[in-house]
Amino acid sequence: MKVQTLVLGDYGATSTFRLYRFPMPASPPLTSSSSSSTSPSTLGIKQDHAAVYYYCLEDLERLSILSPTSSLRHINTFQLYRDCPSAFCKNANNGYTYANTQVLYDLAILFKSSLLTDLCQLTEYTPLDEQYSILQRIPKLDTRKLLHQQKQQSVSLLSSIGNNIHMHLVEQVLNPVRLDGQEWFLQPWIQQQQCQQSKPLIIRLSPPQEDHQPESDVPSTSTDDVIHTKAIILIVTTPVSTQTWASCTPFIY
Repeated sequence: MKVQTLVLGDYGATSTFRLYRFPMPASPPLTSSSSSSTSPSTLGIKQDHAAVYYYCLEDLERLSILSPTSSLRHINTFQLYRDCPSAFCKNANNGYTYANTQVLYDLAILFKSSLLTDLCQLTEYTPLDEQYSILQRIPKLDTRKLLHQQKQQSVSLLSSIGNNIHMHLVEQVLNPVRLDGQEWFLQPWIQQQQCQQSKPLIIRLSPPQEDHQPESDVPSTSTDDVIHTKAIILIVTTPVSTQTWASCTPFIY
């Protein structure tokens, strides 16, 4: 599948930070509505509604986008994936993972990350001065080479639409597939969830004890009159709802 990318800068020895523009509809379908009422599209940010924008999660983690001490390997990321799995995908060719800017915007709100919030609003239509003011806030990102290239090739790399200038997008081939739940940022919460679902729950229900009457009022009984009360044991192997409990037939031993 061919996607378009906006090169934002370099980091490390050979890594490039990119914004990925996936066409709609993607195949397999990978888009989903965001649970947030203030996504980039509702903030008046100009976006191409024929596409969905993604970031590589490995890039965001290595660049410490959330903060120098925060990681995407967090319960917040797992909960967003659980609520909106179609917003995530990975490249079957190299295993790199991606999330769209709608769900990343929700994550930025949870982490109170203004940098990630601004990155989620960035598109090829973002003015150059605005774009660089955002990217220069990433200490590990080198934008000097990109800036030099843009100055040297401004005629070929920039195109004007009315009074707006937008960046040139570069095509790249990706093979997006669904996540399998074993990705680095979903651990160990996936394992905990699986253990909770597979571990049987044994509940022993004993009848309520009768109130003790005064000793003078308790009639004498012989051993033949003793009543043996049976305990009720319920074995539950999967989580059940209130309605399921109401229709459950216990085993009596």
